[in-house]
Amino acid sequence: MRILLVVALSVLAVECEAQDIRIRLPEPLPPPTTFAGLKNLQGTQPSGPCAFPSVTLSADSLSPIVLGDSATLRLPRGWQKSPPRPGDHEDTDTQLALPGGSRARIRRERNGAQGRTFLEYRLGEHPAETTCSLDRGQTGAIWSLYVADPDTTRILRYPAFGDFITPAGFWYNVTLWTPSDADRSRLASILSEAMLLPQR
Repeated sequence: MRILLVVALSVLAVECEAQDIRIRLPEPLPPPTTFAGLKNLQGTQPSGPCAFPSVTLSADSLSPIVLGDSATLRLPRGWQKSPPRPGDHEDTDTQLALPGGSRARIRRERNGAQGRTFLEYRLGEHPAETTCSLDRGQTGAIWSLYVADPDTTRILRYPAFGDFITPAGFWYNVTLWTPSDADRSRLASILSEAMLLPQR
């Protein structure tokens, strides 16, 4: 009986060694350059247009900020770049400090094989989201607005992820964290207008 058990374990070990586990990463693809291409990426489809408060950005109220990918974005005065956070890449990521303590990260996306970014809380929890869009023809944005972080000790509990195709044909992901739902809607509206504003 003992000999049979040893033989059985030996066969099992050989079979396990014979099964090579291979993980294939998606081959890089060109990123989308139009809003139609952005909508075709994997991710939650918008349920309708975004109902953000209306904002108007006048040219004399904006200041240029150089992003991590060397592109220039015109943002309201008082919006400032902040130091990189862990996991940031200096050639793609830009951190922003916004009014009221809110913060945002703008990331240039270059691999069309990956879908739009989604949020995952601790312990693998996927929070509920409302996804909407701003369709400007060739340009546009898809925003996912998430329920508040259940951790009430956090100040910035209201997250939103936005994916943009800018007038230059670039794909950017914007992550926004705010202390209230009202701040999130207002700042998402301002960011949307700034990102979709034709650059001079």
